[in-house]
Amino acid sequence: MRDEDTSKSQLIRELAGLRSRADDLGKRETLSLLLKANDDGIWAWKTETGEAYFSPSWYTMLGYEPDEFPPTYKNLIGLIHPDDLDKANAAILLAKQTRKPFSVEFRMKTKGGDWLWIQSRGRAFEGEGGEGHPHMVGTHTDISSRRETETYLRLTRSIIERANVGIYLVDEEGRILEINRKAEEILGYTKADLEQLTIPDIDPDITPESWPLLWNELRGEKKESLIRKHIGKDGSPVPVEIYTTHLAYEGKEFDVAFVQDITERLQKEEVIREKDILLQDIGRQAKIGAWKVDLETGRVTNTEEILRIYDLDDKEKVSIDEGLSYCTGESRIRIENAFHRAVDEGIPYDLDLEILSAKGKAKWVHTTGYPVMKQGHIMAVQGSFQDITEIKQSEMLLKKSEKKYRDLIELSPLGIGIIDPEGHIVDANQSLAVMLGYGIDELIRLSLKDICPLEGMISNQSLLETLVKGERASVSLEERFRHRAGDLIWVNIKMARTENICGPGVFLSLFCEDISMRKRMEEEREKLESQLMHSRKMEAVGQLAGGVAHDFNNMLAGIMAAAELLQQSIPNGESSAGEYLNMIVESSERASKLIAQLLAFSRKEMIQKEDIDIHKVLEETLSILNRTLDRRITIRHDFEAESAVIQGDGNSIINAILNLSINAGQAMKEKGGELTIITRNKKLGYGSGEGTMFSLKPGNYLEIEIRDTGTGIAPEIIDRIFEPFFTTKGVGKGSGLGLSAVYGTVEHHDGDITVNSKVGEGTSFHIFLPCSLPHPSPTTGR
Repeated sequence: MRDEDTSKSQLIRELAGLRSRADDLGKRETLSLLLKANDDGIWAWKTETGEAYFSPSWYTMLGYEPDEFPPTYKNLIGLIHPDDLDKANAAILLAKQTRKPFSVEFRMKTKGGDWLWIQSRGRAFEGEGGEGHPHMVGTHTDISSRRETETYLRLTRSIIERANVGIYLVDEEGRILEINRKAEEILGYTKADLEQLTIPDIDPDITPESWPLLWNELRGEKKESLIRKHIGKDGSPVPVEIYTTHLAYEGKEFDVAFVQDITERLQKEEVIREKDILLQDIGRQAKIGAWKVDLETGRVTNTEEILRIYDLDDKEKVSIDEGLSYCTGESRIRIENAFHRAVDEGIPYDLDLEILSAKGKAKWVHTTGYPVMKQGHIMAVQGSFQDITEIKQSEMLLKKSEKKYRDLIELSPLGIGIIDPEGHIVDANQSLAVMLGYGIDELIRLSLKDICPLEGMISNQSLLETLVKGERASVSLEERFRHRAGDLIWVNIKMARTENICGPGVFLSLFCEDISMRKRMEEEREKLESQLMHSRKMEAVGQLAGGVAHDFNNMLAGIMAAAELLQQSIPNGESSAGEYLNMIVESSERASKLIAQLLAFSRKEMIQKEDIDIHKVLEETLSILNRTLDRRITIRHDFEAESAVIQGDGNSIINAILNLSINAGQAMKEKGGELTIITRNKKLGYGSGEGTMFSLKPGNYLEIEIRDTGTGIAPEIIDRIFEPFFTTKGVGKGSGLGLSAVYGTVEHHDGDITVNSKVGEGTSFHIFLPCSLPHPSPTTGR
């Protein structure tokens, strides 16, 4: 019985095992069928051993053949996009720790190299016996299409939200179902506010009763923009332009409205309308119109002013042929040729034309035309048309006026010129050109710096700037200009600021008078006055010197007589007394010579005049000079005068020549030099002697030049060298009477003496003595 029970129990276990295997076989077959029928990929992973399982659909999802590579977790991870790997690992780690289901999206690489978006879902299960590493099971779903759709929807929504136009989704009842951000901005409502409203709530011209009619119109095929006024949240009207489109979706109808706030546009249009009115008014005032010819259609467009110019009151446009027909004579030929060149060759034109209007009025018009290019082709010609009849008449009058004033300027004895702010001569009359020795064309290429010395005031840029800036209205001055020949002429100048005389901007007018003759006369007058003052001074000094010399001569005569008497009365043994008396006599003789020089200077000394040959006098003088002057001084002479006979005193002439020559030798004592004596015959006519010291009378003169190469005379003392007792020598080295005695001798012979000197280059004295009747005189060689 026990064996039977045992056999029954074993049979029951075997049957149970068979049933279990049968159940497992059924489940596996069912699972296999499920895996084959499911598009999602299924995976399983034992975290302890790393074993994994990938379903066939998992492989094919990625483009692989089933079991093409081993199903390991490492291979799975290796296919995930590097940028998504951290996110996938983090989700799996969290699931292992919490044993909670997870879902994560990442990209996986296909066999072809593309990337698929995968949604991975799964969870971790406890290991066998509830201990050890968990098992993980999950699915992979290809969500690439969904992601693309979501991306497109987000992009679309972003575009709608960023659109610069308000977008409304409205249903058949007029309810606002959806709006974008711009719609909120236009009316000031929030999205939540607007979605509670209907179209009649924001459009005062639409009522709930009229909405169905408008809806039916919106359902029609005709799509035109609507200009409406919506009411903002603050109650203010907002002008809007609306474009609508009707659509049906899942059995329902909707209307999409695109709403644009046109407040700014209307303001600009108003400004444009005002500008158009203003331009029309300006065109009417300026008598200028605009035109355009479309070469493709032949359409002519012109403004109202062109009709007024043609005296056409009722026409809207003027055809090309009609417009050309109003041009007369040569003007017709010129405008036709110009228009055809603009059309055929793209050459713009700018013409003044004569026309005869529809009412027979003769007019002048200024017209321009230029081609309008498009893609390298001339598509139209357009331009302007202006009535310049009054301008032409004014120009004719102006030309007459200009000619009249130009004639006055040309006939003016004053030199007149126009200069620009930089000092360039831009215009001049004939008088100025002749004054400076240029032709007018040559003169207007010059500047003030070319005709005025650099030290001149008129060439000073600061002076020009004060006039240009208006700080001074005009300036008058006397200036020297350089003649084309190189000479300097004196000019009295008035310079004034003048605007728009030679074009836009500021110019300066020059009015010039040649005052060179007046200047020379003033200089001669000043020179004569100086000579007269010098003569009077010398005469006064001479009178004083003569009086002193006469009285001193009387006293000196007494002293010399007493000294001579004492010499006779002193015994021969009184040597000391005799020595003193000799000193008195010698000093008296020297004083007597000074007195003689003073008397010669003052003309108090009477001299005997006789015919003397100056050449013989000079030969005696040269003989003395050759023995007395420094041997480093070369003495030359050139007796060019054919007549050298004068009336005078030979001794006084010799003394004068010696005095001048000795002074010359002293001027050359340091380095030596050259002393030259020259004679010439001079014939002075009326006025020839005005520049001399004594203003010589006309006649025949002998000129004696005594020239040295010494140190020269300083300019500040040259006017004083003939004054008595004036000397530049040290104390005891000169009396200061030498040149004054020369002066007196020359004056006593009715002659003249002049001096020219330059420091460091030498001095030249010129003595002029009147000649006697000419007779042959031997000429000595040089």
